[in-house]
Amino acid sequence: MDAENSSSSPRPPPPIKKTPKPASVIASEVQQQVRLGSCTGGQGTCPVHSSTASKTKWSFFCTEEQLDELIAKLSPRGVREKELRQILMEEAVGIRELVRKCPAGKLNLNKSYPEPTEKKSRAPGKNYIDPNLTYPPKTPIPTIFELQLRDLILEAEEKIFLGTLGSLKVEQAN
Repeated sequence: MDAENSSSSPRPPPPIKKTPKPASVIASEVQQQVRLGSCTGGQGTCPVHSSTASKTKWSFFCTEEQLDELIAKLSPRGVREKELRQILMEEAVGIRELVRKCPAGKLNLNKSYPEPTEKKSRAPGKNYIDPNLTYPPKTPIPTIFELQLRDLILEAEEKIFLGTLGSLKVEQAN
């Protein structure tokens, strides 16, 4: 009977023995996590949670001269620098426009920057929809709704009359 039971039910696989990783492998994995900016789980080495580990610093251009200086300093011989230099040169016109409009004083409150040269008014664009539906400003919303509904009813009535939509021949029922 034991032979039957053992043949009908599959045996569980043997447990997998985990071999500990060597210290050099663990150290290289931690270094890779630090380079990528992901959490290492260590208090002193974690770039995400540690207050002592170095973190990525962000900066920005606030003048066109800074952009020109960067392009001039990028080496055309370096693989990545050459590609970055080429992209910056192709997109220079658009980047300069954005640098001119950039409110640098809002990005770094610790330093004073000149005000952006161009300030655009909020003129309606091509996708602008008038919230008052061409009624004077400060017109109450219920009034706008009532007038719009009235206009839609009159328009539907006119379409029915002109298109003879809705006129049916009905025989008089006695």
